[in-house]
Amino acid sequence: MTPLRKNMIDYMSSKNFSKSVIDFYIHTISELAKFYNVSPDKLSYDEIQDYLLYLQKQKKLSKTKLNDANSAIKFFYNQFLKNNPIHVDTPTINHEPKDKAFEKNNIINPFHTKMMNELRFRRLSESTIKSYVSSVNGLAEFYNIPLDRISNDEVQNYLLYLQEERGLAWNTCNIVASGLLFFYNHVISNNDNIKFKLPAKKNKRSLPEVLSQSEIETLLKSASNMKERIMLMTTYSAGLRVSELVNLRFNDIDSKRMTIRIVDSKGNQDRYTILSKKLLKTLRNYYICYKPYNYLFPSKDFEKQISICTVQKIYTKTKRKAKISKGKGIHTLRHSFATHMYESGVDIRIIQKLLGHKSIHSTMIYTHISRKTIENVKSPLDSIEYDKILS
Repeated sequence: MTPLRKNMIDYMSSKNFSKSVIDFYIHTISELAKFYNVSPDKLSYDEIQDYLLYLQKQKKLSKTKLNDANSAIKFFYNQFLKNNPIHVDTPTINHEPKDKAFEKNNIINPFHTKMMNELRFRRLSESTIKSYVSSVNGLAEFYNIPLDRISNDEVQNYLLYLQEERGLAWNTCNIVASGLLFFYNHVISNNDNIKFKLPAKKNKRSLPEVLSQSEIETLLKSASNMKERIMLMTTYSAGLRVSELVNLRFNDIDSKRMTIRIVDSKGNQDRYTILSKKLLKTLRNYYICYKPYNYLFPSKDFEKQISICTVQKIYTKTKRKAKISKGKGIHTLRHSFATHMYESGVDIRIIQKLLGHKSIHSTMIYTHISRKTIENVKSPLDSIEYDKILS
């Protein structure tokens, strides 16, 4: 037993800590020391912060276990080592989108702050920030050398590797290329001279799946509780993206004008969409039961909105319960909204505005999947006297 551990045990015993708490605190500090392979009293605040992030992001500890580990670390540095020249402030969990390369090596640490500042200065969405950071991390881990020493040809070869050997979709490779272009043109340098090329995208566009109105009804009836049902109703009735749903606030519902305000949507655009009369009635019952005061659909701690991942899981669970096989993600409800609106005779340009599409071409896809386009078209087989063929 090291003198540091013995002193810590003696100190906690003098404070009447239970044996289980002592054992847990000692174990937590021991794991911290093993992580860096150095005595814990030699660690800096940033190293402790990175270890907490490692527990959160890589080990995926629950909130309770993370708080327990945090308490042990705070006790060690702020009480047990209070006379030590190294003083550490209370560690906090940083929710910035950090990946392994930020946490476990120094390859891109020198550029981290500048990259985050540049991304947020341009008011890019959190999902875009996460994608761009992940793209840079992937390149750093692939070559394992500082990013400012990677040549343009090496970046190009990395993109080829993603497409040819990893077999990633063109859209995924394009996001990676965009993230790397941003990094090299706005973080490493301040010009737009660096270009990376991807082969032209093949002109294949898959038509989205939509649910029929009877399937929508079955889906809503299959929801486990009122909150989950209303989240699905809101998504379908207003044609929302899942990111728009989770960011809805109570004040965005305008019952007088029968509209829903969408703030900072895709492309940092605001818009209004329709508020269903049936949804409004249900929302009033929901408000009585749940009493949301900020976000319309808060998480369990009520201070933050529910996560996109949770909503996706709710949709998948409810769809499985309803025994509906098509429509992979919750975005199917947005596709279904647009298709049903078009089939009911709503002008395509009004649908464009409700969906928040910049280009009418994005909305025109619903004319290709609507029954309205083909319901009055007769198959040539129906013109053949089929009974004579069988006789």
